[in-house]
Order: sequence, then C-alpha cells, then structure tokens
Amino acid sequence: MYEEIYNLKGNPFKLTPNPEFYYPSRIHKKVMAYLQYGVEQGDGFIVVTGNVGTGKTTIIQTLTNELKNNNDIILAQITSTQLDEGELIRMVAASFGLSINNKSSKAALLNNLEKFLRKKSKEGKRVLLIVDEVQNMPLKSLEELRMLSNYQEQGKPLFQSFLVGQQQFKKIINRADMEQLKQRVIGSYHLEALDNEDTRKYINYRLDCVGWSNDPKIESAAYEKIYLFTEGVPRRINILCGRLMLHAAIEELHVITSKTINEVLAEFSEENNGPQRKSGVLRKTAMAANPADNEKLTILEKRMRQFERKLKRIEDTIDTLIDDYELE
Repeated sequence: MYEEIYNLKGNPFKLTPNPEFYYPSRIHKKVMAYLQYGVEQGDGFIVVTGNVGTGKTTIIQTLTNELKNNNDIILAQITSTQLDEGELIRMVAASFGLSINNKSSKAALLNNLEKFLRKKSKEGKRVLLIVDEVQNMPLKSLEELRMLSNYQEQGKPLFQSFLVGQQQFKKIINRADMEQLKQRVIGSYHLEALDNEDTRKYINYRLDCVGWSNDPKIESAAYEKIYLFTEGVPRRINILCGRLMLHAAIEELHVITSKTINEVLAEFSEENNGPQRKSGVLRKTAMAANPADNEKLTILEKRMRQFERKLKRIEDTIDTLIDDYELE
C-alpha cells in the first residue's frame, strides 16, 4: 500500500531475511570478516552468536551468495532442531546430496559421508556446513559434529562447520563437557545490535534500496525515538518502521516526526492491551514527545522498555510462523 503512495519499488522493511537488504554496519563487517577468515582457513569451527533479530540469518545468506561462485567449496546449510546424533548425520548427508534411506544405519551413513569427503578432497574441493539455530542442538549431536571435524587427509581437514545461534549458545559452548569442541573453534563473534548512528543509516539504506526520494522525510527526533524503542535490533526496526510507513500513508503524511512515532507506539499498546488503556498510553507517550531534558528522557526510556516487552510478543509470533514455514 504505502509503496505506491511514496513511489517505492518494493517493501523496504520485510521481516524475511534478504541479502539484497544487507547493510554492512561496523558490527556486521566484523562478523563477515570472521566468516571469510574461516573460509580461508578451511579448518575448525567458526561461531557466530547474537540475540533474536540482530541479522544473523541475513549475514549467512549474504555469505552463501558470495560462495556460490566458488567452485572449490561444497556448501550446505541446515537449520538445527532437536536432532539426535543419528538424525543429524542423516540430515548432513542429505544436505550434501548423498542418497539415504530410512533403513540406513548411522555407521553406514558415516561411512558414506567419509567417502564423500575424501572424494571431494581428491578433487581439490573443501566441504563446509553451516548450522543455523545451533542453540537448539542436543549436546551429543554437537559432539557428533566435532567428530566429523576429525576426518583428515594427509593432515588436511576434510570438513568444516560454521555454527550460528542465539546468545545462549555461548553458555553451551563454555560448558566443561564441551571443552573439546571449544578447542576446535578458530574464531567466535557475538553480533550486537546497531548503535544510534547505524540505526539511522540502516533505515535510510533499506529505503534507498527501493528508490526512496526522502518522501516521507524522517526528522532527527524520530530517528532517535526509533533507536530508543528498538535498541538497534534490526528486526524490531523493520517491524516499527513498516508500521510507521503504513501509518504515514494512511494519514497522508510526508514528514515522520516524533509525534508520529508516539501515535504508532500507542497503536501497538492498544493492540496488546485493549482500548481501555489507550488514554493512559497516549498521555505518557505525549510526555516523552520532546525529550529535551533528562527527566522526560527517563520517562521515555521506561515506556520504551514496556513497549519492548509487548513487541517481544509480536516477535515470538513471527518466529513461530517462520519456523513453521521452514519445517514444511
């Protein structure tokens, strides 16, 4: 709807990860550097963690697009669920195109996988597996991945993994019984949210990707409030900015102000709590409309934390829908 009103070539704030909208922030450049370093080394594990919505999947998709033209790398990707060791080996084998059947034993699968790895090595190719949502993987299955990294040919590793997951995976890999896996990690990076400046640039970048001509114009105070509300988490930015653009189109606005943000935040609150609380929300958000002093800014920050909890419910619903789609 708003794409037509503002003459945009597409939706700049889609929630589905899309490498075409990859914004190379300072933080994301560092993560990509770690991944590229891992590709060059061809050995061990690279671990990337980050909170929900920080852009891990988009980075991985960007990397895989870059590697598609590299004929020396055989790449596969799996999204981790609660797979036991046998199911994991079956999924890994299938992801690399090996023929499997329901009667194949784990030993047979491992034997075929080893033959595949040695064959590709003789052809001068390297095998790389990317595991997304690795925090869901049982410890025994993680140990199975480590065992796969033991395959070598004349001292040269035959198998490499990139492990990508949410923040809790940092605790998992630091467990005492995960020490052997941890010792195989050659690089690890935790993906933080965007800072204030990169939040502004991220918004503009995505808008520019679809032909934005500064219509609607976004005022500086509005950028600041977007950052305070979303804390620089890309998925939250997309959710809020998508609603902002829709609201602006419905109201026929060509300038998005701090007041516009308040109105959309009030809509979020009403949707989550019902109309009976609308007047109170509007009153409190209006108090923070112009954070000119510390007292008003403190009020705004408190409201932002409250809205963050409400937005988390929306994010959880989105995550569930995405997971259901991937499992189909």
